Amino acid sequence: MFRFFENLVDPYVEYTQQDAPPKKLWPFFRVYSAPFKKVFILTAIMSVAVAAIEIGLIYYMGRLVDLLNGSPAEVWRLYGMEFTLVAFGVLFLRPVVLALDVLLLNNAVLPNYGALFRWRTHRQVLRQSVGWFEDDFAGRIANRIMQTPPAAGDVVFQVFDAISYSLAYLIGAAILLATADWQLMLPLLLWFGLYAALTRWTVLKVAVASKASSDARSLVTGRVVDTYTNIHSVKMFAHHDREMEHAKSAIENARVTFQNEMRIFTVMDVCLVT
Repeated sequence: MFRFFENLVDPYVEYTQQDAPPKKLWPFFRVYSAPFKKVFILTAIMSVAVAAIEIGLIYYMGRLVDLLNGSPAEVWRLYGMEFTLVAFGVLFLRPVVLALDVLLLNNAVLPNYGALFRWRTHRQVLRQSVGWFEDDFAGRIANRIMQTPPAAGDVVFQVFDAISYSLAYLIGAAILLATADWQLMLPLLLWFGLYAALTRWTVLKVAVASKASSDARSLVTGRVVDTYTNIHSVKMFAHHDREMEHAKSAIENARVTFQNEMRIFTVMDVCLVT
């Protein structure tokens, strides 16, 4: 079963090569995500289905309380078949839907998505000139190739596991509340408006901070790997204290930029809980 889902997408499928990827975010994702189009559609459908089932369980708990207002024998006589069908859905259908959702996301998408990114970025890097390599740290270039797939995979994971699920859950909750009294939707809509504003603020702030943090981490990796690669020259000619200070400055810059990034997430979490 695992192998079936893991082989739904071939990360090494042939494609039209380019010297450089698109510079804008969404064209970049669109080009790299093309082999995953059908799997993404299925994953989105399953995320919505999972949210719908969870909302359905909340709804049915309310219905169950309303139905249990007579003797056990009478309630079972009137609603026994309904209870049996719902129990079957909870015990068997719900796990199947949840299993399909996680199999698509965890086994079909994420491992292959990361492999595709590494494969294509590596091929693009190898197309560059020798001078291009000489103008940068080898470790920094390699770190970019290794950093990009987890970041891209995290975006995909959040879209299908968090955003799609949350939107479906929100719409279902709004419908559920409206069936009781439409005014119950107002606090939910107010919360959603505040949440959207908080999300927008966070995205705008964290985009800049995250880029600075990523650049700083790549610089650390570049300097460290460059030192190890040229260890003979370092041992024979480098001044030890200057070499250590050179590395420390990059590590400190990475620490400061990461602190700035984490401050934004802390503010977001506190505001969200509030």
